[in-house]
Amino acid sequence: MARSHLPTLSRYLRPHIRPLAWGTLALFGANALGTYLPWLLRRAVETLREDFSATQVGRYALEILVLATVMWGIRIASRLWLFGIGRA
Repeated sequence: MARSHLPTLSRYLRPHIRPLAWGTLALFGANALGTYLPWLLRRAVETLREDFSATQVGRYALEILVLATVMWGIRIASRLWLFGIGRA
């Protein structure tokens, strides 16, 4: 029967549990935003198809830009946390 390597792995990861947890949560957040952005874009196109105005275009463009920037920041943070474990 094959021996489990989980005890060895947990011994290595135990000192890094906090950055591992934060990195994992950040990945979930970045993926949630990654699925929300196409939905927001679809909503913007449907709304603008019915009632087009430059104000609405600007508002949707700013909202998408802000959310994409937040997603970028969260993704960078997750990489720093998770890849930092490998460097420690």
